[in-house]
Amino acid sequence: MTTLKPEEIVREGARSRAILQRELGKAINTIAYPHGDTDRVVRHLMGACGYVFGLSCRSGLSRFGDSLLDLPRVEVTGSDNLREFVAKLSL
Repeated sequence: MTTLKPEEIVREGARSRAILQRELGKAINTIAYPHGDTDRVVRHLMGACGYVFGLSCRSGLSRFGDSLLDLPRVEVTGSDNLREFVAKLSL
């Protein structure tokens, strides 16, 4: 998204949110940035589009001071067993 013009970012963010809300019949307040492609401008504009949470591709657990529109992720795969899953959450 960082390669788009601000008006294109807003159009894509608002359009995708509206489609998901219409099709799912639920409020959408979280975005997973395509390819984790985000910067300060993208996060600001997604917040203006109504998103409250944004997921980056940065690996790790979130911390108290993290921006809600720039949260890291913990990768969980279908091959993880319970012990591996718990270990990932205990970083």
